[in-house]
Amino acid sequence: MGVNLDLPLASCLDVFGKEVQYIPAGSEEPVDGTVTVIFDRAHEFVELDGAQVPISTTGPALEAAMPDADMGSGVHKLPDVPEVGCRFVIGSETFQAYDVQPDGAGGVTLPLHLVS
Repeated sequence: MGVNLDLPLASCLDVFGKEVQYIPAGSEEPVDGTVTVIFDRAHEFVELDGAQVPISTTGPALEAAMPDADMGSGVHKLPDVPEVGCRFVIGSETFQAYDVQPDGAGGVTLPLHLVS
């Protein structure tokens, strides 16, 4: 029996997740239904500069489940693999992904820009 690496993400999405609208890159219309995400308005990003010095910034990001993740019931996964330019309607605001960072365990982090 293997280890289900999707289980921790499924539990977090079940407890902390919120339902949002998803608009694929290149589309103007949201997909039918909603996607369960964990939205963080002040996600901390750490990158290394050319001298290998860590630089920390904050900005909006979300975590969601990839289409092939084993999430069980109650979690609405992304309907397709997200691409740069996809958008999420969260409350009355629309955010656009400027990067796609799969975690290798069924989830994906999407750093976002506020577009409206």
